[in-house]
Amino acid sequence: AYGRELLERSNAEGYGYGAYWAHLVFGNAARSNGDLAQATNCYKAALAIAPTIRDPENHAAMALVNLGEIATGQGEYARAEPWLIEAAAFVRVCGNPWVATYIYHQIGHLYRHQGEYAKAASALAECLDCLAKAGDTGQAKIALMELAHLAVDIARPATAILLFAAATQVPGVFWPAGEVEEATAPLRKIVPEPQFTNDWAVGEHMSWKEVIALVGTFADDQGVGASRDVDGQPQARGLSPREIDVLKLLVDGHSNRAIGETLSISERTVEAHVQHILAKLDVDSRTAAATWAVRNGLL
Repeated sequence: AYGRELLERSNAEGYGYGAYWAHLVFGNAARSNGDLAQATNCYKAALAIAPTIRDPENHAAMALVNLGEIATGQGEYARAEPWLIEAAAFVRVCGNPWVATYIYHQIGHLYRHQGEYAKAASALAECLDCLAKAGDTGQAKIALMELAHLAVDIARPATAILLFAAATQVPGVFWPAGEVEEATAPLRKIVPEPQFTNDWAVGEHMSWKEVIALVGTFADDQGVGASRDVDGQPQARGLSPREIDVLKLLVDGHSNRAIGETLSISERTVEAHVQHILAKLDVDSRTAAATWAVRNGLL
């Protein structure tokens, strides 16, 4: 009723801004009622009005991300992608970090379901970066959960555990009963309980800066364990760039505390990195890992 009244008054007065919001309200109502075709038409109408009102890029981006979200939910990825990419282009112009957060999360969600994991990780990292710039880390749960599920998809259990645990520490977030247990059940089947408990504790105690660093490393690593150059040197056995940093300091004989201070991460995070390095290199000691690095020309 409010949307209809606003639209009628706006049309009568030639008030484009009101008409835009009326179509957005109608679109949201139609989505709530399950009428996605009507919702799509409403968002398209809002998009058509956006160039004629103030802050056009911001309003176009909001209409486009709603269109993209509906199409993604229907599995129409080819239709969703250009809408979401255009929304991202508009939001880069208007600089609205909250709208940008929503857009990049939707892009990450789209690419994850398409199996384009590198693009998904990059978009979700951008989402969290926008939140950090806006000083609004309270909205990070959804992006962290999406990244954690992505890590599960590509068989990165240790990273998934860290991200799930970090998500549970986002302040002021409601967690439905059983959500965490359901999300982590597949991991508990494949990860030994001592390792799961240790990694979870590390994730729970990560600072926001460490979370951003982990996500950045995960995105840079493209989430697929593919070998790539790091500072001109070959990546070894799926080690992430951060794990290579830790390994180099291990070779120099640094303690976990010293490594943490050098890399600006907590000692518990260093411990987790060391355990992952040993597992990936299939060695049982720090000395053996350092020896492997020297023999294989990693340094």
